[in-house]
Amino acid sequence: MKLSYTFIALIIMIAFHTPACGQQNTASHEIPAWVLEGWEEQVEGTGIWIAENTNKSDKIPYDAYGMEWKYGPGKTSLKGRLYALIDGKDVFTLWEFLNYWHPGEQKLLTVQYGNNPGLGNLALGQSFKPENGISKSISLVFGPNGNTYSVGHKSEVVGDELRSNSFNIIDGEWQKRGGFTWIRQKTQNK
Repeated sequence: MKLSYTFIALIIMIAFHTPACGQQNTASHEIPAWVLEGWEEQVEGTGIWIAENTNKSDKIPYDAYGMEWKYGPGKTSLKGRLYALIDGKDVFTLWEFLNYWHPGEQKLLTVQYGNNPGLGNLALGQSFKPENGISKSISLVFGPNGNTYSVGHKSEVVGDELRSNSFNIIDGEWQKRGGFTWIRQKTQNK
């Protein structure tokens, strides 16, 4: 399904909508505790998490993947990136992320962008308040050929492990794609 640039712009405008100057907004402008606690968990230690690539192949030659998380200005957002590792060296950034609380919409939103031939170059998503320790997010991914598709993630932090599973969402049904166990890096390797 191809989307016009106008439709994409409309989606982005809705995602970033804020009330016009002078309008009253009765929603709380404070970031909820569950968001702040989740961000603190992600940046704890070095803010770096490493997962072994269990699907290494000629097409996917990476030994492991890394995620690095840092606070944005004033700790009002969280910036991250997903990168590939070969022999312990950072060789390629796959995605960059910006997570922020939208006070008007009362939603935790994500803008994700990268250079992923075949996967997509932009994703807009929302994360939801964890239930029973499980975090869930849903994103709309814009592919390089103009197509779109929905993906979901469910994750859980247990000690220094982040257990994450990804899903294709087709007609509302979550179909598992794969998963990783990410290990929190407590010290920086140099």
